[in-house]
Amino acid sequence: MATKDTWEFADSRWVQRQDIGPKAMATPKAVSTGTRIVLFGGGGRDQAGETWEWNGTLWTERQNMGPPSRFLHEMAYDRDRQRIVLFGGQSNRSGADTPLGDTWELTILS
Repeated sequence: MATKDTWEFADSRWVQRQDIGPKAMATPKAVSTGTRIVLFGGGGRDQAGETWEWNGTLWTERQNMGPPSRFLHEMAYDRDRQRIVLFGGQSNRSGADTPLGDTWELTILS
């Protein structure tokens, strides 16, 4: 069984920060907003797409009304519009890798 530990590299060494949070995921992506880390992942037939936020202390799962599970996607933070943009990737829900060309946005409230 895969672990779901969170580790932080601080002062030239790894420190375990938390052992509660997102499950182990296949090829998740994470992006920094400057105040938090937003992670989205979960590619493959048996994994749901999940969105999590790390505030430096703990993980919080966001309400999952976003993109379906995928892998090989890209994410970036648009600081001017305060949105995270997710593009494309591949889906494996049907058992075959299917390219995706969709774009999703997540508004970040301060």
